[in-house]
Amino acid sequence: MRSIVPTNFLQNSRSFRHCQINQHPTLKSHHILCRNRNYFISENGIIGNFRYLSPKPKDPSPLAGNFGDTSFFSQGDQMYEVVSRCDKSSGKCEVESRFLFIYLLNDEWTDYHSTRPVVISFSWPRREAPFIAKHGEWFFLLASETAGWRQSRTWYRRAKSLQALVNSTENEVVMHPRNTLSIKSMGSQFRFLIEIVPGKWVFAGDRYPADDKDHWDPKYGAHVMTPLQFVSNVPHVYWKKQFNWVTYNYSSADYDAHYHGGHGHSPSPPFENHDLKIMR
Repeated sequence: MRSIVPTNFLQNSRSFRHCQINQHPTLKSHHILCRNRNYFISENGIIGNFRYLSPKPKDPSPLAGNFGDTSFFSQGDQMYEVVSRCDKSSGKCEVESRFLFIYLLNDEWTDYHSTRPVVISFSWPRREAPFIAKHGEWFFLLASETAGWRQSRTWYRRAKSLQALVNSTENEVVMHPRNTLSIKSMGSQFRFLIEIVPGKWVFAGDRYPADDKDHWDPKYGAHVMTPLQFVSNVPHVYWKKQFNWVTYNYSSADYDAHYHGGHGHSPSPPFENHDLKIMR
């Protein structure tokens, strides 16, 4: 499959992180939305001419701190930006000062909403990489721990509205095989969920062998993608060394054994010749 990357985005790609692409349901415009309010728009298709937008510099929140890990969540014509931030009024970011912000964009998805930009915010110590997913009538807010380049457990809150997430209980995402003292979240830091088609979910995490050479080996891979299903509205992740995400039975609760050597999942025993090898 040919990848499609707008030329002006590619030329400046080192400046833009945590990006998602969406099509506006009503306006039919395509949007690339990135961390730190770096937004692009194309009115003439996904391979059209993406224009870089410069949102107004005013920060809609009173918190003194840079934007951290960022994701985006859409529901109908409404687009939300989900951000992990920390209070830097003392001059540095402490893990205990982490906050979760959900911002509402305007109707055109070109800037924050002019009158009600902050949907919710609350203190969420030691949590980053936030991501919103909707399953049935429930909103799920997932996040990793603030662990630098290390693997960390994945946590979630759930509620029947975005506003109710503020007071919802935090629980750990269930991993199969279950987390142990030596391996967390399949040896990764959580990044996002993908619903490929209705009912088929994939859990995605990152590893950082280039940044943490003392605890990682490149042979373990840099990314994790493995099946997830909601069991009684609780997210369960099933480790698969490899799977075909088109034909895989997402209602299955089977999983592969760990071969991680204390670092993550190694590709041993050797891979078989399947359609998708997620560790390479």
